[in-house]
Amino acid sequence: MRLFSQKVNVGAAIAFTILECVLGIALILRLFSQWLFLSTIVLLLILSSLTYWSILTKRTDDCGCYNGIIDISPKQSLLLNVLYITLMGLTWFYPVADILVYFHAWF
Repeated sequence: MRLFSQKVNVGAAIAFTILECVLGIALILRLFSQWLFLSTIVLLLILSSLTYWSILTKRTDDCGCYNGIIDISPKQSLLLNVLYITLMGLTWFYPVADILVYFHAWF
């Protein structure tokens, strides 16, 4: 989006990739669920706002989502974020037992 220098952009991309992996693993394992779901929704809203702004200002044609493995447009990224926020909201309001409960039951 040409907001920062190339060096900062690369560092931010690496940091967000690591953050997404950590959040994804924590969500799957339901660790820290008391704050994780809400903070993930807030992060998705912030990033969606940034993507929406980039669409309006025509700053980018490629959102860079999924590290370029899947080529999606910024508009498709927004739709995916709406889906993710909806799923996170459902999970937050209709929780299931922690995976650790099931793990302890097996042993």
